Amino acid sequence: MLIWLVHPWYDPMNDASIYLSTTRALISGHGYSYLCVPFQLLPPGFPFLLAPLLQSLGTNFYAVNLYVASFGCGVVVLLFCWSRPRLGWLLSLLCCLLVGTNPVFLQLCNQVMSDVPGVFFVLVGLMVARECDRKPRLGLEILLGICIGVSAYVRVLGLLLLPAVLLDRLLRHLRGAQQGGSPNRLSLRRWLPVLVTTLVVIAPWGVRNQLSANPAPADQLLNYSYATALFHYDFGDPNSPRVSARDWGLRILERGNQISAGLASRLADSQPTPQRILVAILIFGIYFYWLIANPSTLGLFVLLSLGVTGSYFAYQDRLLLPIFVLLVPSLTEALHRLIRRRVGARWATGLVAGLLVAIAINDFYPRNRWGEIEALHQRMATITQTLERELPPDARLATVRGFHYAMLMDRPVYSLRWAHRLGPGSQGIEAVIDRHRINTLLLDPEVRLDRDSEAELVERYGEGRRIAGVRVIRVRD
Repeated sequence: MLIWLVHPWYDPMNDASIYLSTTRALISGHGYSYLCVPFQLLPPGFPFLLAPLLQSLGTNFYAVNLYVASFGCGVVVLLFCWSRPRLGWLLSLLCCLLVGTNPVFLQLCNQVMSDVPGVFFVLVGLMVARECDRKPRLGLEILLGICIGVSAYVRVLGLLLLPAVLLDRLLRHLRGAQQGGSPNRLSLRRWLPVLVTTLVVIAPWGVRNQLSANPAPADQLLNYSYATALFHYDFGDPNSPRVSARDWGLRILERGNQISAGLASRLADSQPTPQRILVAILIFGIYFYWLIANPSTLGLFVLLSLGVTGSYFAYQDRLLLPIFVLLVPSLTEALHRLIRRRVGARWATGLVAGLLVAIAINDFYPRNRWGEIEALHQRMATITQTLERELPPDARLATVRGFHYAMLMDRPVYSLRWAHRLGPGSQGIEAVIDRHRINTLLLDPEVRLDRDSEAELVERYGEGRRIAGVRVIRVRD
């Protein structure tokens, strides 16, 4: 089944190309770097997971996609293990079926992205946290801190497990205060080991970034850092003005609409409609009923994730993946509880099971976009292979956005997309060309960003020549 749902092509995503390029840098002994510069934006956990595979098999896209999809299988297994004690085997299995047939989940299982592995490590952390609650031991607390740290290295959002765990324990402690004992000692015993361990695990990443901070503004990436992207108008310039309170409010309102539509459509669409808003109100109503009735680390992690995603500088359906995956068993449990009060346990199980099966059948769309992805892969492979044969050895390359060229050609290919940060118009472009000693530009007429810039660049630097349909312009001798 897994082999049938995994394709052998590269689905081009900007972060995916960066992950592969940084993984190659690790393997080749250049450290965690991109374009020969220390890379600080995305944490290194996923490239470290990819490194053994790329070192042994090279950039085999089928193997890489299969590797990422295996984490998807792990997500489904762990979700079943998490849900079964609360839902029983049937509803747990159907929750996994709903997640496993979701088109966005299946698409992400075929992309070299950290989203699916990130959910896997969040679920590992939740499993360990539950075991810590059942059998509190110092060794388990340390293991939980390690799991949270590792999860944060794969996806930064995984760090929210730490406040979720601590807040859950605080609420449990307050509810159980009548049992006696010293509140302070009890709290510290449950807080300190996991807190200190997590901070020790993630500290090297923060220290390394402070010691090797890149100059601002960023001219090769959209974002300088997560903090810059969240709090500044120019995502790549920490010296740009900070986002005003009014614009924060507008951003949160926009994200709220997109998140509501995304969850109501099961990640399919971010455009709010009256029907989706109504469904979202129902979803959030059931979720908050479940959270208030049964506070848990999982529920609090979802709440914190909604807060971060709801104020994030951009929206993409994949950002909701951990929320979606964890909401499925949570909403199933709450809905079963509500229906059981009216019709009894057996009927409630049957009705909820029928709903889960209906959604899974409706959503299942295997091999979605495979023809498009194959065509893109073959075209880019043909272009890059031809360029490698035709370009002179001294060519130092740039294009409007160079992530995919850099990954496929395994050489630095710089971007002009953010040249405006170094100066207006041609001044910024010249600054990027001079800074990185670029002498050749690549412009693909099939890429919208390239088409938008082509006339200006041709007017300034000349017509150049065509190689495999791509305009190649020599800008320096």
